[in-house]
Amino acid sequence: MATNREKNLELGRRFNDLWNARDPAFWELPTPAAVIHVGKARPTVAQAMTGEAPLLEAMPDCRREVLRETADDDHFIHHWRCSGRLASDGRLVEWEGCTWARIEGRRITEIWIFGDPAEPKLD
Repeated sequence: MATNREKNLELGRRFNDLWNARDPAFWELPTPAAVIHVGKARPTVAQAMTGEAPLLEAMPDCRREVLRETADDDHFIHHWRCSGRLASDGRLVEWEGCTWARIEGRRITEIWIFGDPAEPKLD
């Protein structure tokens, strides 16, 4: 039988895989009232759904690769690298960050998303 840590690692991997696939099921992982932290902003789930549209429009092939992961009974944490080509001129853009999610009842109830402000790197 899988431990909570193993289940949370699996949830974190699903979170990343669904985002990369642009699968709408991604938005079913957080609860509707989940608290989202992106820098100083605290968008609702609905706002986050529309808020990432400019990023995906600018870099339609944007993908996140998990570099390191860990979990405990209540969280998963990913250190990731995101990269994609700009639709406007094809230049490669890369940056790193991390995602830290609090989980209750197999759903994300709070999430922190940090991107390195020293990035992105342009090719």
